[in-house]
Amino acid sequence: MHGRRRLALSAVGVAVATMTPLTLTVVGGAAVSLAASSPAVTTTHLQRLTTHATLSSGQSAGELRPAGGDDVGTTAKAVANRSAHSQAKPTRGTPPPSGVTGSSLTPASASALVSIEGLDHRDQRLADDGDQWSLVPPDQALCASSHFVVEAVNNAVAVYDTTGAPVKGPTALNPFLGFSHEVVRNDDGTLTASPDQVGDPSCIYDQGTDRFYLTVYDSTSDADGNPTGPSAIDIAVSNTADPTKDWTVYRLSTTDDGRGSPGQDPKCPCFADYPHIGADATGFYITTNSYPQFLDGFEGANVYAIAKADLDGTNPVPRVLRWSTGGMDNGLDGFTLAPALAAGGSYAGAHGGTMYFLSSNAGEEVGSGSSTSIALWSLTSTSTLTARKPALSLSATRVTVPKYATPPASNQKAGSVPLADCLNLTSCAKLALGTPDKYKESEFAFDSSDTRMLQSAYANGKVWGALDTAVDVNGVTKAGVAYFIVDPTNLNLKTGTVVVPNNNITYPALGVTSAGKAVMALTLVGADYYPSAAYVRLDDSGALPTSVNVLALGAGPSDDFSGYRGFQYNQPRWGDYGAASVVGTSVWIASEYIAHTCTLSEYTADPFGSCGGTRTALANWSTHIAIVSTS
Repeated sequence: MHGRRRLALSAVGVAVATMTPLTLTVVGGAAVSLAASSPAVTTTHLQRLTTHATLSSGQSAGELRPAGGDDVGTTAKAVANRSAHSQAKPTRGTPPPSGVTGSSLTPASASALVSIEGLDHRDQRLADDGDQWSLVPPDQALCASSHFVVEAVNNAVAVYDTTGAPVKGPTALNPFLGFSHEVVRNDDGTLTASPDQVGDPSCIYDQGTDRFYLTVYDSTSDADGNPTGPSAIDIAVSNTADPTKDWTVYRLSTTDDGRGSPGQDPKCPCFADYPHIGADATGFYITTNSYPQFLDGFEGANVYAIAKADLDGTNPVPRVLRWSTGGMDNGLDGFTLAPALAAGGSYAGAHGGTMYFLSSNAGEEVGSGSSTSIALWSLTSTSTLTARKPALSLSATRVTVPKYATPPASNQKAGSVPLADCLNLTSCAKLALGTPDKYKESEFAFDSSDTRMLQSAYANGKVWGALDTAVDVNGVTKAGVAYFIVDPTNLNLKTGTVVVPNNNITYPALGVTSAGKAVMALTLVGADYYPSAAYVRLDDSGALPTSVNVLALGAGPSDDFSGYRGFQYNQPRWGDYGAASVVGTSVWIASEYIAHTCTLSEYTADPFGSCGGTRTALANWSTHIAIVSTS
């Protein structure tokens, strides 16, 4: 079983399960010592690929398909090739937990210091003169300094100034990283895929080095897009504080990074899914989920540590320390360790250094679909990363929390879905799909994530985290968000659950200032809302938020190939994650939403499927970027 890769003309769904509405609990966490089973460290090295990767400007003018459609005549083959290793998780039927009480939130319109539409599917698809897959979901990354904002999606990147004005891009990620076109669209209608198929972008700005860091997974593929075994994490580091200038690109091989020492796992070659990054005063850290490339199974989470000083562009082979959490005892195998991002360089453990991570243990990879605990991970003595013999140690502590569980799919407000309507007409389906669609397509409910920890932060001596969970709203199970504020010194816990009656709240992204004030970005969707960009304000006092603030109302339903059976899969995607980045007392936030809608007649007009240049034939996702004050 594999994780949550971005989909190229394919789709991956997520499990179903349960929980309850807005509540606050303040309890003590029960610690479980793992001193005897803490993972061993292994050492490897990065390969420096180039020191002068740069962003380009602009995009192509059209979708470059002879028949006018997005991927006409190649869709079925692309679906089969690019989804073979993106399998769905089985649904679950856990009943909603009882005994969780609290009041629900009411949505309210809100403003922001800056509020703009970011990259959308059309930007992604048309980057690199159209030599791109059609990708779902965007997996939005965002990082900001006091001068620049960098946004990345599957698979493009752009830079804005702090007013939200575009500065550079959109640039396709493959050419930015120095690789060949993601997929070449040949004149005869065939496709030739790049050996480097990248995805899951993540980025941070580090105040200590005044540099931007961006990572993607890299799965080596054949010309048809099939994975061949080798995998890597590609790491791009800006050479200066200006992300529009040169970047240095490194490659970290993850092919043999399963359980134990590299090369010792018989299930490998493995794939490093869902890479996320963080930094402290000394180190740069990457976490991944390791899956066998050609077998079912989960080989545990990996944590990588690299001295930031080794990523200044001068060291051709920086040293990397790796810990694998696979096979640990006490139910703490480790799954999606979210690095705790520190606001303004307020790192933990000034004397010796500590980097924190949070993870959940209800996911299918390590659990049963629901849980009453999370894990606080501590990587200690990080200041020794630059020493000849580093003395870092990774350990985990279990923290007791109110029950959380895998959420159900998120239903959408009824609206126009022109791709579905097109697929239900034989002549139109031949243009969009390349063949008649034998199914009756209709508006779908989409993936609400699983229970993985989606983002973590460290501020004011506390570690924050948030995840998607099931909630019971007036007897109806919906998707909601649980958040946790943990004091790592005594494991005191403050937690709450955010829910909007009759609707769903999903994909939280936390930005927490050094004073302990937070903005949490969200997607709001349900019977009353098309997918919309929203947020709540929080602080570490434990006070509940008073409302869900809606920044950008969705214009229509999500309408993309991942939700329609004619494309061989009916596992609608959304998310995997949004992003948040703190600058001073404000937080830049990013969420997926639907910015535009159209009718079937507008969809079938010339150019086919573009709806007046607002979408592509196969997808209509957009992203929203805003900066919000914490006060």
